[in-house]
Amino acid sequence: MTSKTLEKLQTGIEFQTQGDLLKAEAIYRQILEESPEHPDALHLLGVLAYQINDHEVAEDLIRHAISINDKVADYYNNLGEVLRVTGKLTEAEKNYQQALEIDPKHPNAKTNLETIQNNTIEAVVENETNSDEAPENNTEPEETHLSPDDVEAQLQQGMTYQTSGELQEAEAIYRNILDEYPEHPDALHLLGVLALQIEDYEVAEDLITHAISINQEVADYYNNLGEVMRQSGRIDEAEQFYQKALEIDPEHQAAQGNLIAIQTLNEEEIQIESKTADNSAPADNQLFELLQQGMQLQNDGDLQQAERIYQQILEEHPDHPDALHLLGVLAIQIQDYEVAEDLISRAIESNETVADYYNNLGQVFRNTNRTALAMDQYNKALELDPEHEQAKTSLRQIKDNTVEIIPPKVDNSSQIPEVRHAIPSYLLSLDDEPNKPSQMLIDLALLAAHQASQTQLDHIQERFAPEHAQFINVWPGEHYRLLAVLVDILKPKRVIEIGTATGASALTMKSYLPIDGKLITYDIIPWQEYPGCGLNEDDFDSQMEQRIADLSNPVQAQAELDTLAGADIIFADAAKDNIMEQKFCDLFDSINFAKPPLIIFDDIRMMAMLKVWRGLQHPKLDLTSFGHWSGTGLVEWK
Repeated sequence: MTSKTLEKLQTGIEFQTQGDLLKAEAIYRQILEESPEHPDALHLLGVLAYQINDHEVAEDLIRHAISINDKVADYYNNLGEVLRVTGKLTEAEKNYQQALEIDPKHPNAKTNLETIQNNTIEAVVENETNSDEAPENNTEPEETHLSPDDVEAQLQQGMTYQTSGELQEAEAIYRNILDEYPEHPDALHLLGVLALQIEDYEVAEDLITHAISINQEVADYYNNLGEVMRQSGRIDEAEQFYQKALEIDPEHQAAQGNLIAIQTLNEEEIQIESKTADNSAPADNQLFELLQQGMQLQNDGDLQQAERIYQQILEEHPDHPDALHLLGVLAIQIQDYEVAEDLISRAIESNETVADYYNNLGQVFRNTNRTALAMDQYNKALELDPEHEQAKTSLRQIKDNTVEIIPPKVDNSSQIPEVRHAIPSYLLSLDDEPNKPSQMLIDLALLAAHQASQTQLDHIQERFAPEHAQFINVWPGEHYRLLAVLVDILKPKRVIEIGTATGASALTMKSYLPIDGKLITYDIIPWQEYPGCGLNEDDFDSQMEQRIADLSNPVQAQAELDTLAGADIIFADAAKDNIMEQKFCDLFDSINFAKPPLIIFDDIRMMAMLKVWRGLQHPKLDLTSFGHWSGTGLVEWK
């Protein structure tokens, strides 16, 4: 199925759901003009015919869909519905059973089958009993219950709807669960998060507090209750809940980022007010007002507008430490730690006397598994402010919870020169690596390295603010020029990117696509909401689209299988947490690709990625020397 066809189907489903059946029918018929045997279009047109009581046409269309694809449970369930309302109960029962053979957890088929079987039993009893003498039959159909597996599946479906903005559908699922399990903490919590999304803070607080009263051991509950408090202006309470989340899970990155943001913004406001208390210069007052406005937006969660204000300040004052630091804190909030490190380091260069700067740089190091460097920054913060609570707490948590191996210090006789960014890693032998690079990978790497040395990306670089732009033309060391030439050499028809972020990689690869090529970039954050993003509306045309989906979520990934199966190149640049990338690998192993794609993994030398990279059982090549300094790997996914 092409992406255009999928888009048309989704639009048709939206019209059909809204009751605009004429528009939905027009879309399905347009698809069938281009692809007369398209099973989904046939099925949906059949469902539409059922909705207007044209049961004969509905039956013909859905049977036609099944003749093309007999592996879809929904087709059989809906055919069963058509047969049921036309009185063909035996055939209806067979179709519900067939749906359940394909998907034993299909909730509608299960309910429909039980209903029809119970009604059949009641009819037999009624026929065999003398109505004048027999006692009244009050037997009701047996009530069905959601099993734990059903609940988990429904929660996943609800989260999928919630992530994609379909809040009414998500709410219906959570309420369905709560009808049967009124004290289910996850359903209560997710319904509370949904209320938070629509800014119904009172309901959100009640629901998440209820969830916590049932289960006090889930960090997410406290973090999101903290978000309710923060967005409703109750900052002190928000801080307490973020801290509670971190007591349960000291490495909870969302709670860390949120706590850093509110504590930093509060401290920053106090310091800025003290600096401008004398009102000596109008320009300083204007700057103060801009910083205050940015901090308020950042505190309210409007990161994009906050970023614009800080960038505005930096255009006139490129070394303004508060603007650099606050922009760095914003980068921590969206977990862009490389940018955060660069910005906060620049803030420290401009002003070495602020404890918060060192504390937050320590947080960047901690979240990127550089524990020794993090401890060093926390200690510097405490030298400046011995009572700095965040720094003291972080140091204590590291000492209590450290599990990673810290590489030994280098002997003084061979000190490593000072570098902008350093991370610990291991050197792994290759003689015992069974999955050697194929000749294709070796030839491709040699050609790509040569072409990358002669490629410039000025047209991409100029789209970004300085803190992002400075990396785009760096080669070796960054991967953008390598990505460009790999696309240029392979001339793929479909490129998949997992992790849109600022859009730099997407723009780079798109600019080297063949005329009939297309790039589909996935992220859980819309590009318009990602701070520092260099994309604009004009970039999204016949050659590029963004889809909002979490491909580490099996439910959401299932909807993208057809798209992924047609990929020629996949670029995976996501969490680097030893969890998400492994889920991607499991997903790729489950896909019947049209042809073996080239899969490019970022950051393969990072500690959290070593196990994933070593475990790949496909021809692969570590191309770090000609890619990203933190690791670039090529895999021929056979």
